[in-house]
Amino acid sequence: MLTTKDFIAKCKDQENVTKYYVNFDHATKKVCDLPENDRDDYYDALLRDPKTKSARLAITLGPVVKRHEHYVKKPLRFKNRKNYQSLLTNVQVEIKPRETISVLSNEYLQLDGVTAGIILPRLSLTDVGLTLVSTYIDPHWKGILQMAIVNNTSKPINLNSGEAIGVLFVFELSSEIEERLGDNHSNTSHHYGMNWEKIIETEEEPIPTKKQAAARTTFGSIENWLTEHQNKLYQAVGSVSILCFIYFLAGAVQDIRNFKSDLKSVSEIAQKNQDKLSTSIFTGSQEISLDKNQTVATIKVKINQKVRSNPVILIDSNHTNTGLVIAGNITSKVDQTVKEITFTVRSNNPQPLAQSFQFKWILIP
Repeated sequence: MLTTKDFIAKCKDQENVTKYYVNFDHATKKVCDLPENDRDDYYDALLRDPKTKSARLAITLGPVVKRHEHYVKKPLRFKNRKNYQSLLTNVQVEIKPRETISVLSNEYLQLDGVTAGIILPRLSLTDVGLTLVSTYIDPHWKGILQMAIVNNTSKPINLNSGEAIGVLFVFELSSEIEERLGDNHSNTSHHYGMNWEKIIETEEEPIPTKKQAAARTTFGSIENWLTEHQNKLYQAVGSVSILCFIYFLAGAVQDIRNFKSDLKSVSEIAQKNQDKLSTSIFTGSQEISLDKNQTVATIKVKINQKVRSNPVILIDSNHTNTGLVIAGNITSKVDQTVKEITFTVRSNNPQPLAQSFQFKWILIP
C-alpha cells in the first residue's frame, strides 16, 4: 500500500498521469480543475492539511445524489429529474429508513497502469447505521467516483454536501497493466471519465445505470403518488376551508340577527377541516410467521393515528403462495384515532415448515 506522501509524489510528477484533486468545491459551489501551473503548491498544501492522513485520502459527498425508491420533490430536483436531488442550494439530503442512494465524490481521480485503489466506509458513519458500499478502482481509471450508501436503521439520517463519507487507499501493483486494457473502461464502465463540469453544465446523465429496476407495483405507485402530492392535497383542503369561511361570514353581514349562529357554524366547519388537515398517510413494514402445521397467525401493531370516518388498510406482500392471504383490520379505535391494527395470515393448507412473510401496509385515513 502506498503512503499518502508517496502517492502525492506520483501526482506531482509531470510525466505521470496520476491525479487526485477536488473537482467541486462545496464551499464556493464551483467546479474546480487541477491548477497545472501551481501543481506542486496544490499538492504540498494537501500534505500539510491536518485532514490528510498518512495512508489514506478523504472522499466527500458531491452535490447531486440519486434516489432509487422515492421521487424527489420538484423544488429539490436536479435539472427537474425526478430521481435526482440537488445539494447545490439545500446542501442536506435525508436518507430515509432502509433506503439506498447513489452518490458521487467531489474528488477526481486519475491513475497510471501500476496503481489501483479501494474505497472503504468511515467508521463514524457506520456507527450511526449508514453503510458506504466498498468499491474498487482499476488502473488507468479517470473520473469522479460513484458509490452507494445504505441507511440500515429505522430512522432517517442526514448527510451534507462536502461531508466525508469514505476513505481512499491506493496501492502499487507488482507489474504494469497495459494501457489498452485501461482503454476498455470506456466500454465497460458507465461513469468512466465523468466530471462535475459535464454534470452541471451539460445534460449528461449524472449517475447512469446499466441494470433497470423492476416495474413498480400498484401499492408502490399509490404510496409514491400520495407522498409526492400530499402537501397539495392538504393545501386544497385548506383553500376549501377559507372559501367556506368567506361564504358564511358574508351571510352573517347580510343578516346581523343570525351573526352569532353563523359564526358558530364557521367555527365548527373550520374545526372539521382542521381535523382533516391533521390526518396523514401512515405506512409500515411487518413480518408475520406461520409455525409448522399452522394455518392462521396474527400480530398486533400499536399505533396512534388520527383518521376520518372510513379509513382503509392496503397490504402489499411479495410472497408467491396463491393459497395464502394476509389481511389487516382495525381492532382498536378511540373516537377518530386508531390505536391498534391486527394483521392475520391465513393458509388454505397447513404449512409443512415454519415460514415468515414480510409485507408492507398503508393506512389511508
